[in-house]
Amino acid sequence: MSSLIIKYCKGLKGPVILLFLIAGTWLQASAKSLIPTDTVSFTKENSLELAENAFDNGQYPEVNGYLKNYYKTFNKNEKIRADQLYARLMIELDNADSASQYIYRIIKLDPLYSPPEDRVQHDFLKQYKEFKVRPQFSVSFGLGMNRGYVSNTAIHAIYQGDKYQEKTSSRTGNQFFFLVDTYFSKQLSLQTGISFARYQYQKTYTFESEFASLYSEELNYFEVPVLINFQVFRSESGLFGNVKGGVNISFLDEAMSDIELTDLENSVENENIIFNKSTFLTGVSMEDSRRKVIPDLFAGIEFGYGKKRSSVGLGFDFLLALTRTTKENDLLVADEDLTFYHYHNDNQFKINKLRLSLFYRYVFNYRIRPKL
Repeated sequence: MSSLIIKYCKGLKGPVILLFLIAGTWLQASAKSLIPTDTVSFTKENSLELAENAFDNGQYPEVNGYLKNYYKTFNKNEKIRADQLYARLMIELDNADSASQYIYRIIKLDPLYSPPEDRVQHDFLKQYKEFKVRPQFSVSFGLGMNRGYVSNTAIHAIYQGDKYQEKTSSRTGNQFFFLVDTYFSKQLSLQTGISFARYQYQKTYTFESEFASLYSEELNYFEVPVLINFQVFRSESGLFGNVKGGVNISFLDEAMSDIELTDLENSVENENIIFNKSTFLTGVSMEDSRRKVIPDLFAGIEFGYGKKRSSVGLGFDFLLALTRTTKENDLLVADEDLTFYHYHNDNQFKINKLRLSLFYRYVFNYRIRPKL
């Protein structure tokens, strides 16, 4: 064998060919050593970019190779970006069912996500829009102020046969509320919850004999509204407007009244006993006949601003009373000669309410259809 090699190398062409064979083998080995391996060619930080470049270049098998090792460590936005790329890949491979699985994962991560239309193909957007997303439950809480207006009043006052003039004025109260919305669609929901409201008003009676009576009252209610809430508009910037209506059931918690009788001279009131120069009040008998449950018709509007799951807004509500509230007061008045007079005030009325409130609303669950 060695003799054949020596004989072959004696010619001119033998050494040249041998040299080329050795050089070619060395270059091939060097080229293989320069090819990057998975462990050094990409990291978590650049894997998404490399996967997108591979997809754009039609290197579909490499997309999963770049993403599979790091997907679980991605944050929410990175997972959405990766799932979007997987869905586009499945569409390119004519696998619509698998693409839907990835789109569903995107919506579960962010129900309000909107794909950038300039970066995805038409087929992906078309399939993405087949999924219908709407709120399922939201909670609202807030506070506000109100004015209670007395209407349909029947007053019967007797005091020594005097005639009188009556003047009613409303006063500012307040309320606090917690509400839950259950949605039937993106625009329509059933709203209910509980609130605490304080309403106040006062009446002044002035008699011909210059004797005056001031009657003021504070009513504290726990209320349960049952309302239909409908979203009239919502702009792309996040502004929205709602209308709502239904019934409001008020449960009386406490009624506090204050009656002051005076002959328009200097008087002092102390623990329901009034002392002045000519008369004093004794033997006060307060008999209440009041409804514990009051139903109201409820109508309101809301204006607000919201992004993602949270929103804030301003509400205006009007409550129309459906039943009367009755308040009866019997007083015995004695003058300085201990002559007793009877004062009776039978106050039957309705209170209509006007309310202004600030609220915060948070959607904590969304419904996705079709559900995969």
